[in-house]
Amino acid sequence: MVGQMNAKAFDRLTILFRNAHGIAKHCRPFTDYVWMCQLDAQKGIDIGTTYMTDIKCREFIDAIAEIERQKLEETTKKVKFISISCDEATDSAIMEQLIIYIRYAVAGEIKTDFLAIKTLDRATANNCYSAILQSFNEQCNIDPVDLWHKLVGFTSDGASVMQGVRNGVGAQLKENQPKL
Repeated sequence: MVGQMNAKAFDRLTILFRNAHGIAKHCRPFTDYVWMCQLDAQKGIDIGTTYMTDIKCREFIDAIAEIERQKLEETTKKVKFISISCDEATDSAIMEQLIIYIRYAVAGEIKTDFLAIKTLDRATANNCYSAILQSFNEQCNIDPVDLWHKLVGFTSDGASVMQGVRNGVGAQLKENQPKL
């Protein structure tokens, strides 16, 4: 009986997590989660009533994000080589943002994963460089020394902040990884 109760609770949570994932994937407000759950209930899907709030939606999305972060951390620890792709832009709130992706190969297949979006005080090469190192530390638990051993490539747009020969982000990365 306890096994059946646990299986029923697991099935309910699976549906609720899928709803929360859909909210996140389609950039919908957390409040849409409530009506999605209500719609499931009206369709006769047993989801219970316990976790049908926008607050729980946020908690589910945070849990999903943490699992994905852990997967990325595991993967980056295992792979031999990493390449960084990034770009700096100003968002609609006139804040400087740096978006960072990583590329790597697993069993001969090239993968690209989102690493982070970092808000910058100013879009300088030093700030971008620091944001990249901080992102690898926070998201993948990789310190700079480990990063230098794995780093083989860097791509970005042609902005001097990124590609400047003397002090651009690429030049700073190349100081620590000359084969970049």
